Amino acid sequence: MRVYVGTFDEEEAEEVADDLRKAGIKVELRHAIDLDVEGSYYVEGKLSELKKKFGDKFKEIEEVEEHFAKAREFFHEGIKTREFEEKFLDAVMPERKKFEEIRKFLREKTKGLKSVRDAAKVFDEAAEKFGRENTEEYMLQFIDEIHYMNFIHSLLERNGIEYKGDVMKGQIADDPLVKVYVEAKGEEADEEGVRYEYVVFVRKTVDVYASMIDLLFEVKRLEEIVNKKGRYAHLLFAADLMARFLDGIEGKKDLEAFMDEMGEIKDEDGTIFVSRAAMNEIFEALEKADLIKIKKGKIVRRQRG
Repeated sequence: MRVYVGTFDEEEAEEVADDLRKAGIKVELRHAIDLDVEGSYYVEGKLSELKKKFGDKFKEIEEVEEHFAKAREFFHEGIKTREFEEKFLDAVMPERKKFEEIRKFLREKTKGLKSVRDAAKVFDEAAEKFGRENTEEYMLQFIDEIHYMNFIHSLLERNGIEYKGDVMKGQIADDPLVKVYVEAKGEEADEEGVRYEYVVFVRKTVDVYASMIDLLFEVKRLEEIVNKKGRYAHLLFAADLMARFLDGIEGKKDLEAFMDEMGEIKDEDGTIFVSRAAMNEIFEALEKADLIKIKKGKIVRRQRG
């Protein structure tokens, strides 16, 4: 019987398979195509027309209007993009001010970096100086700011603003043309003017499976791997489960009674629930490995060697 290890891309799957093979565990790789579909509802048109048509039904339209109002407040012909972004973000994300020192430190330290490794070193420096928790919180804030400003710039670029080098030029349209993604439900989604679009991501994946019997026989080597790479910890549960089944067979036992007994295994750390279908697979694997014998509704453990 196989135990599911996980789903990975090709390179990572080969790494996982290599780790397990080195521990004497047979693996099976199954290749597949994975499709991830993401769908969204949206409305599109002149902002004034959308407000007139939908009123206050979609808060997202109101939010876009506020974005433009805030952009007009800070934009002027020839303003540098960085200056505009800083003013805009300070206004809409006042919480970012708490990260001012970290921001300045990282901005200075990351100038001219040429590798991810160098960036990681700078991050460690920041974590030591400002605390790891604060630095990680800032990085999440920074990612939010990037996504947010990309959205704002896409709105402005569609409505009169041009980007020339590091400056912004033009004039923001009085009545912007916008595409607004909305949370539509039920009848709202069928309403005229509410449209739907989807994005499909197609990628190749590899499911990795390990031999459960090998997990049982090579449990010591498996433990060594888990000590180095925790992602294999669930395989120890599989090996432990097999061992519990074997240890639970004393003499000749009634199969039905034994299955009832092993359906819910409790110890001081938790509970393992095992379905009957899973038990049948376990029994088949143990019997094939000549570790147990099942006959006439009875189960008995075979002695090895």
